[in-house]
Amino acid sequence: MKYKKILLSATAILLLSACNGGGQPLTAMKDTTEIVNNAEQDREKTTQAAEEETVNDEDRIIKSTVFESNDGWQMTYNPTNVEATQVDDHSAKFVYTGEGEGESLINVKYIQGKQPEAVLDDLTSEWGKEELVRENESFFPGTYDKWAYWRVLPAMGDLKESHSAIAGEYNGGVLLFECVNHKTGKDEIDMAVSDILSNILNSVSYQNFEPQTMYSNIPGTYNATDGSEIKTITLNEDHTGTLTADNDIQVRWGSKEIMSNDGSVRYGYTIEGDSLIVDYEGATVTLNRE
Repeated sequence: MKYKKILLSATAILLLSACNGGGQPLTAMKDTTEIVNNAEQDREKTTQAAEEETVNDEDRIIKSTVFESNDGWQMTYNPTNVEATQVDDHSAKFVYTGEGEGESLINVKYIQGKQPEAVLDDLTSEWGKEELVRENESFFPGTYDKWAYWRVLPAMGDLKESHSAIAGEYNGGVLLFECVNHKTGKDEIDMAVSDILSNILNSVSYQNFEPQTMYSNIPGTYNATDGSEIKTITLNEDHTGTLTADNDIQVRWGSKEIMSNDGSVRYGYTIEGDSLIVDYEGATVTLNRE
């Protein structure tokens, strides 16, 4: 359970980075794993700070409002600086109303009839500058065992607004989060807006998040047949796993890569029937499902 809490903390920091839309690129799992290694220490500092807080808790609770959607998700926001609107039966938006420039907001949509990457392709084509869009995969917001695809277009040069989007399979459709953050050039204001948006996104919870089926053919234990350094790879349903070579390496897996928790190694892979085919240090290793 402790590890799951750390993963949630890591995802929370990634959400902050996504809503900020700047800084260094989010390169697949490397950023996530570095965050996981430090998240427990950060969580303890946050807990200590919370215990020392002297602000009246009753006032804070009054300022928090829960938005409940028709599609089984909910988010918490502060109505003193954010306006929440139900756009239609399957979409909502949270618009920052405090000091800043432009319209900084979070859009949430439930979409049926498409795959997550197709939804993201449609959205990022509207952003323009597609050559600058960074791609990533990580855990779905508010979960430690569901998977999502991430896209980020950072604010840079003459582009004064950042865009980020997260989409994943959700209860027979796709749940899409889009964050737009307009930059003022004033760090204090820009970070405050980023914090507010990321806190809303990080507050998401679900009444019933059904198992994702698009990865159902992947979990299992696979054994090598060709005498390679890799002996066994176990991929669990919650996107964790173990790669056994000379030693056991704890890993996480996405739709295309298997990567160690410490970010030191990552291997592309494909699934063909009951075979797991891994690009391992310049060689192709085939492992068969038990």
